[in-house]
Amino acid sequence: MNPYIIFFVGLLILGLLFAYFAAEKDRNKKKIGTLVTIVLVGLCGLAMKTEGLKSGIDLKGGSAFTVRVDPKKDEQTGQPVQVTPQDQQTAIQVISKRLDPDGVKDMTIQAQGDDRITIEMPGTTEEEAKEIAEILQKQAVLNFRAVHPDNATLAFQVESGASTRPPGYELLQEPVRDEDGKPVTEPILDDEGNPVLNKAGKPATTPVTSPILVKRRVEVKGSQIKSAFPDFSRPGVMNIVLTKSGGEAMRKYTANIVPGRDRMAHVLDGKVLSAPGFQSKNLGAQFIITGISGGTAEVERLSQQLMNPLENPLMIEEQRQVSARLGAATIKQGIYAGIAGLLLTLVFVTIYYRFAGIVALLGLVVNIAILFGAMAMFGFTFTLPGIAGIILTIGVAVDANVLIFERLREELAAGKSVSGAIKSAYEKAFSAIFDANITTLITALILFWRASGTVKGFAITLTIGILASMFAALLVTRVLFWWFQDAGAVKKLSFLNLVPDRTIDFLSKGKIAFFISGGLIILSLVMGGIKRENALGIDFLGGALTRFELGDKEIPVPEVQASVEKLTLDKIPQVQEEKSASGFSLAVRSSEQDVPAVVAQLRETFPQLAEIEYSTENVSSSLGADFLKNSLIALGIGLVGILIYITLRFEFSFALGAFVALAHDVIICVGILMLLGREFSLIHVGAILTIAGYSINDTIVVFDRIREQLQLRSGDISVIMNEAINATLSRTILTSATTFVAVLVLFIFGGSAMRDFALAMMIGVIVGTYSSIFVAAPVVAWWSKKRGTNLRAEVIDAQLEAQVMPGKG
Repeated sequence: MNPYIIFFVGLLILGLLFAYFAAEKDRNKKKIGTLVTIVLVGLCGLAMKTEGLKSGIDLKGGSAFTVRVDPKKDEQTGQPVQVTPQDQQTAIQVISKRLDPDGVKDMTIQAQGDDRITIEMPGTTEEEAKEIAEILQKQAVLNFRAVHPDNATLAFQVESGASTRPPGYELLQEPVRDEDGKPVTEPILDDEGNPVLNKAGKPATTPVTSPILVKRRVEVKGSQIKSAFPDFSRPGVMNIVLTKSGGEAMRKYTANIVPGRDRMAHVLDGKVLSAPGFQSKNLGAQFIITGISGGTAEVERLSQQLMNPLENPLMIEEQRQVSARLGAATIKQGIYAGIAGLLLTLVFVTIYYRFAGIVALLGLVVNIAILFGAMAMFGFTFTLPGIAGIILTIGVAVDANVLIFERLREELAAGKSVSGAIKSAYEKAFSAIFDANITTLITALILFWRASGTVKGFAITLTIGILASMFAALLVTRVLFWWFQDAGAVKKLSFLNLVPDRTIDFLSKGKIAFFISGGLIILSLVMGGIKRENALGIDFLGGALTRFELGDKEIPVPEVQASVEKLTLDKIPQVQEEKSASGFSLAVRSSEQDVPAVVAQLRETFPQLAEIEYSTENVSSSLGADFLKNSLIALGIGLVGILIYITLRFEFSFALGAFVALAHDVIICVGILMLLGREFSLIHVGAILTIAGYSINDTIVVFDRIREQLQLRSGDISVIMNEAINATLSRTILTSATTFVAVLVLFIFGGSAMRDFALAMMIGVIVGTYSSIFVAAPVVAWWSKKRGTNLRAEVIDAQLEAQVMPGKG
């Protein structure tokens, strides 16, 4: 979409939101809220229609490139230097930064053999694939070298053979430019002297060059460039800022030059971009490069490449199309099962809350429209962890409505009118919805900032989803209630009530819960210590890539996957179909020791493979150590952010309770999965992150009611905490049950890959529900008692100090 449209419509929406919250009369709020909903949904609908949704490699497949890392040349001798594993890893890092600087494209890069790299890009077109190929082969090593003082006469003599090349110099070609600084070109002629036409049917041209003698020794290296960016006011001009060492090297080099005589060549990948003369001595760390052809867009792309130069040149050996890692049948099964689970949830909410459930359903439709529209609008890629983010988003959205409607039930039971009960319910539910979503949002934003790869896909989806669910729950459904009230459709509200109205002493069960949780945590840690790397799949550990070249024949991927899954293997293999200019091929990623068993099984199941030779090469992990490290760092920073926020909004005892409950849930879920013999892969990353988000959301809702009761009532704190937990018990059971049922449908009908995700989620829902009741609140009570502090007084003080005040619906 046109960025200007997005910008101006975004400003309009922001202004309408300010007007909505500033309005005092409900009538004005209704009109403004309706307008902002129509504008936002319209914008998202337009984005969906014009841009569509982009799927990741795991869901859709895409283009794959195999590139060879060629030796770099020694600066002094010009001789090639052998490629090392470090060269290979450096190239992987540079490619990642060039092709996916924001980390949102679900790109996969793997080392293959000793000097090859496999790159997979999701859903690329033919034109995009060509552009990627150009970017990959652009070494983008920019060096600054001295031009020979007598170049004007000596360069032509060396080129013609009339003179020998001076020691330490090499002869290159410099573009000839006209008076305006534009490159001079000449027509390309065929053998008969006729002009050659390009694809557009116009005469093809080639740049006119002249010889230039450039010193081999580099005065300032490309690695010393701190930043490079286009000058938007002058086409073809790039601003260069050097690092501290680069600035010192430049000053040292230009201290003894002769202005008007000496020149400096800007050499990019062995070709001279330009060679301007010096106007003065002692240049600093900032200067410009002029005369870059291709306009501002080319300068911008070149700037990105210069910031990530390749020390070794790359050669593309093969380009092919790859199928989705999960397979079309698996994806279709998962989508249908997910939709079925969601529909069951919505039907239950509608039956349970009746008319209010219909309002919630309409709000959820708006929520999903905004989520998908925003993903399309900004070109974000849907991945499997991204779908996990959607599931968590829908769970959070349903939970927000349940919170409001349970409050509504309480207000109606207290004898308030329907209108008064609705208004009060939204006001009282606001703080729980706000705090629960903000804590999850903190984690999502930090994951996007610090994590890498697929975790960013989860973070993006979750961030958009949280904002969309807050908008839908707090504004859209409120506006709908106003319209229905004005139309006379909301005269009476009634709900089902499946949770018995009784008070359970949960805090007294703290010791029993402590032993249960402690035992499970110890068991989980012991399992982790025993299994270690054996618990990780090939996504994390790497292995071997076995490829059968099929030619014009094709074997269905689901049948191949089903065949290898019958084996008892060290690691679960991954199967993909590939298509290149030479035809189809079948690629199976497995552990090295499993290759013979996989090959034997496939040849037995598919006799045509017995006549086909196969190739096997080692491949690195698709996620890798950096992925794990970055994700763990992001989660750690996220936990610190949550601790700070909850301490400010509640009190430190609550922050500690939330931290313990979250760590408790993640450790136990991972432990149970290891106990069940599951190996961790990409799909479990999404599941664990979803569990963490679900856990913190559930815990904050309980904490919010405890805080509210402590502010309003006096008496024994344990009694008040018990009553607060019981007051949210209906909401806790409803939200957990609906989420569990939706995931259970995914587990039963979603296929093998989705089944692993669903199993982890079901464990997470059970453990998270248990911890929000039996772990989080008892930790709060225990810590405040241990410190000998007055929890009620600290909660009131924290509330007074907090600057975030509950809004009014």
